[in-house]
Parts: sequence; C-alpha cells; structure tokens
Amino acid sequence: MKLKLGIFKFKQKKYLNERIEELKNEINEFKESEFYQKNLKYTDKLDELKEREKNV
Repeated sequence: MKLKLGIFKFKQKKYLNERIEELKNEINEFKESEFYQKNLKYTDKLDELKEREKNV
C-alpha cells in the first residue's frame, strides 16, 4: 500500500512540475508578445503623465 501511495505521489509531483514548467514558458512567451510590450509602453506613459499632473 505504501509503495502504491509513493508511486502515486511521485507521478503527481512529476506532473505538477511539468505543468509548472509549461506555465512558466507560457508566461515568458506572453511577456515577449507584442500585446504585452505595447501595454508596458502605455503603462509607462500613463505613469509619466500622472507624475507630471502631480507636479503641476
């Protein structure tokens, strides 16, 4: 019984580790995407404008 449980836990851990790697890759691909990069530019510009508004 313990052996079966150990194998199950090992397989589950292996699956979860693989899934984590897949998600990391998806996140990195998204960060490299044009949409994300444009959003960063707009966010930076918005922050800059907000800062200017405070100083006026």
